[in-house]
Amino acid sequence: MKKIFVTLLLMVPLMGMAQLLPYRDARLSPQQRADDLLSRMTLEEKIAQLECIWTAPKKELFTDEQFDPAKSKEHYPDGLGFIARPNEDLFPPKPTHHPALHPREAAELYNRIQHYFVEETRLGIPVAGQDEVVHGQIGQDATVFPVPMGFSSSWDEELVQEIFAVTARETRAKGAVEGLGPVLDVVRDPRWGRTEEMMGEDPYLISRLGIAAVKGLQGDGEYIATDKMGATLKHMGVHGSPEGGNNTAPSYVDEHEARQTFFYPFRKVIAEQEPMYIMFTYNELWGQPAHANVHLLQDILRGEFGYSGVNVTDYEGISNMHYVDKVYPTLKEAAVASINAGLDAEFPNPTTFIYLKEAVEEGSVPMEVIDAAVWRVLVSKFRTGLFEHPYVDPDYAEEINGCEAHREVAYRAAAESMVLLQNKDNFLPLNKEEI
Repeated sequence: MKKIFVTLLLMVPLMGMAQLLPYRDARLSPQQRADDLLSRMTLEEKIAQLECIWTAPKKELFTDEQFDPAKSKEHYPDGLGFIARPNEDLFPPKPTHHPALHPREAAELYNRIQHYFVEETRLGIPVAGQDEVVHGQIGQDATVFPVPMGFSSSWDEELVQEIFAVTARETRAKGAVEGLGPVLDVVRDPRWGRTEEMMGEDPYLISRLGIAAVKGLQGDGEYIATDKMGATLKHMGVHGSPEGGNNTAPSYVDEHEARQTFFYPFRKVIAEQEPMYIMFTYNELWGQPAHANVHLLQDILRGEFGYSGVNVTDYEGISNMHYVDKVYPTLKEAAVASINAGLDAEFPNPTTFIYLKEAVEEGSVPMEVIDAAVWRVLVSKFRTGLFEHPYVDPDYAEEINGCEAHREVAYRAAAESMVLLQNKDNFLPLNKEEI
């Protein structure tokens, strides 16, 4: 009798594992799990995974400034791919306050939002939070590092890896699993207003520091650790040399120069680190906006560079092709052009991909194009461990953000980023006795 009892005890966990759906089984590869989950999804559920919400759409999910699951069910019954900047305070006490929540509050809000998608949607696919991580997370109490133009002056790969490892730890503690960084754009026009986001004008230096940054954010391995996050290389194309130094203006750079200079950091980082995401430039390149540029997205990035991750839009990048570039008469046509060209997910709000269901039914977007995009998004979610670890610990978020150990890294980064341009009147070295 005792032997039978012991045998039954051993069988219980095995029976549970046998009943586990393949996409729930962490023993399988992310790709195998994505295959299984994709086969179970409706068209509506698939398209939902290609969408993101931010600002106004997020506010729709609140009642009396409290997250309301009933409203989530009304607006997103089929799930959702991404949520932008989940740590933001959508209802700040004063308009001048920085719209960010205390780390504990941010973690608690994230858990409430995630609970709806995990527990209340048919397939329980977690939503992926994303946040800015160019030189530390943009959030209350987060550790802030020198801007990339500063820390790149250290020429210190190990330091850059540590900066992004700290950033990943703090950001993931509050819920986000996709980091919008590092920025690999090569700056060639000092008039451009986004220069401080970049790591300089040397493609080789940017590539080395980019590899270090991705390693710091993602770590190694197919499944990444729970204190890591997927990196997003920004902004594939020729972002750093817009016409006249005007942001989003066309880039009149020929393909030879683009490959030799501007694509070099992307190619090197992709070859060594397999980043989960790549974000595209707003700019027009070779007569076509990057967000619908088949030669850029398919021939070069997928074909030559061998990139297999998720292609994501810069914020409003697809709708800009209608409103700003004016190359597509309607938002629907812009959506069709972008996904057929190789874009996988629209950020930050569902303004154009809402037309994809209609486009599929009409035949202007093949079903296999949708499936390929959704599959890549699902693989990224499995790789980050979202299905096994959908929730975060608010105590840990409060403890880790801006802690003394992280501040020490920021201080060291600031010290190593200093550049002496001129030692006027032999001011250095400082004499302690005279100060």
